[in-house]
Amino acid sequence: MPEDSKTTDCKSPVSKLAKLYRKGRDNWKAKYKEAKYRAKLLADKVKYWKNKAAELERRVEKLERELSESEKRTPKVPGKQPKNSK
Repeated sequence: MPEDSKTTDCKSPVSKLAKLYRKGRDNWKAKYKEAKYRAKLLADKVKYWKNKAAELERRVEKLERELSESEKRTPKVPGKQPKNSK
């Protein structure tokens, strides 16, 4: 057992190791920031499309109500079938 407990088997200078660790940390931070930004963009897109879908559903329901009200007000002529557009 070595007398000095601070010695290591590492032969690289501490300055090089520090630079290597700093570079790794900086790369990780950059990747994390990019991933966080992209996740926010995707979340915003999901929110937009959910709101758009809900808006369109309300519009469809409104148009269906208007159509049914219009059909109720339109008098039906007995014996006549509506013309098909085929």
